[in-house]
Amino acid sequence: MKKKTTPFWLEGMTVEERDHSISSLFALLEQKLGNVHKAIDVPVKRAFVFVPDPPPLIFEAQTQGFEICLVSWGVAGRAAATESPEMAAALAPIMFDLWPDSLYVIAFETELPDSTTLGRWIAEVLRAEFDAAPSNKMRVSLLPNYALMVFDWGDLVS
Repeated sequence: MKKKTTPFWLEGMTVEERDHSISSLFALLEQKLGNVHKAIDVPVKRAFVFVPDPPPLIFEAQTQGFEICLVSWGVAGRAAATESPEMAAALAPIMFDLWPDSLYVIAFETELPDSTTLGRWIAEVLRAEFDAAPSNKMRVSLLPNYALMVFDWGDLVS
């Protein structure tokens, strides 16, 4: 018997369904980082990064008004980043509604670096995940601990 899967993000989802999907996203990122059982009183720094590929023309317009860092990376890549889990949760529905071919959501286990460094990290994470060999400019071991979730267009629409 084939298991029925429900796409992560459907057009026309209710607010409750969207909230549940966003909560699940951040729970899975935490689980991948392996920090679910850290002491509650120890603050954990996170940098949340949304990378739509390709970046849609309305990217800047849709992210206006958010206290986020807009990052250029690679040749024409764009990303939105924040350290605030609340801001990341508020930004996530906007990013999923952009309907890019792919959306990469990365959580780095560190505070948000400068834009140049973050751009290099994004490029290196995607290279490490999808190419066989890392670039000569940076070894993967120099990256902070991270969790990556990849959504392609089929995951984002029914």
